[in-house]
Amino acid sequence: MRQLYAEISAVEEEHVSQYESLIDPSETMLEKWVMHEFNECANYYTCYMTEVDPRIKAIWEQFLSFEIEQLRIAGEYLKRIESKDPQELCGIELPTPATFETNREYVTQVLKDTATLRLIEGGEWVHVPELPGNWPSHRYQEAEQADGAPSEAVVAMRIGAAGAELVRTGDKAMAQEAGRVREMTHDGHDAANTVEGYDRLPTPISEEVARLGPLATEIDNYRLPTNGSNRKATNWRSGSREKAPAGATPKAGTRPQTGAKAKK
Repeated sequence: MRQLYAEISAVEEEHVSQYESLIDPSETMLEKWVMHEFNECANYYTCYMTEVDPRIKAIWEQFLSFEIEQLRIAGEYLKRIESKDPQELCGIELPTPATFETNREYVTQVLKDTATLRLIEGGEWVHVPELPGNWPSHRYQEAEQADGAPSEAVVAMRIGAAGAELVRTGDKAMAQEAGRVREMTHDGHDAANTVEGYDRLPTPISEEVARLGPLATEIDNYRLPTNGSNRKATNWRSGSREKAPAGATPKAGTRPQTGAKAKK
C-alpha cells in the first residue's frame, strides 16, 4: 500500500502544482480574514438551514452566532486599519444555503465528457485519439510505469477477487459501461500491468499476489479465486500470523515469474 500511496502522492503533487492557489492575490491579509469568517458563516448557515433534527439544529444555530461575532470583529479591524467597508467584500446577506443531494448524473456526464481529455503543447485540450505521436507524457509514462503501476495492481486484485468490474453506483447504465469507461482512458503507453477488462487481467491473480507479497493482504476483503471459486486468502497480518512465503516479495521493480503461486 505504500507504493499505492506514493503513486497517489505524486499525482496530487502535480495537481497542486497545476492549480496553485485559488486565493485572490490582490486581497490584503485583513480582507482575507473577513472573507474567511464570512465563508465560515455561510457554511454554518447551510448546516443550520438544512438540519432536520431540532436538537442538532440548535447546535448549528449557536455555532453560527459564534461565527457571526467573529465576522463582526474582523470587519471592525478592516474598517479601523484599512478604512474599508466589509459590506463591499461580502454584502449584507448570506448566500442561498448549499444542499446535500445526489450528483450522480453530473459525475457520470463529467466522466463521459472529460475522461479522455489530455493537455497538449500550447494549452489545448484534445481527446486521446487526437494525441500527437510525440506527446511528452508518453515518454514519461514509459519510464515511470515500466515495471507496472501500484494502482493497477490493486485494481487487478480487486477485479480478480470479485470477478466483475469494481463499480458501486445506483446508475445501472453506468455500471454496465464501467469497463468501457475505464478502458477508454488508456492513451497507448500505459503501465505493463494495466487492466483491460475484468475478464482480461494482465497477469494471473496469483502472480500479482506473489509479486506484492504481504502487501497484497492490505487490500480489504481480498479473496484469491481457487478452482473456479472464491476462497479467502491467507491474511498475513492477523489470525494464524503466518509468514509470507519465501520469495513472495521480489526485489522492487521486478515482474512476477511464470507459475509463481500465492500461499493458500
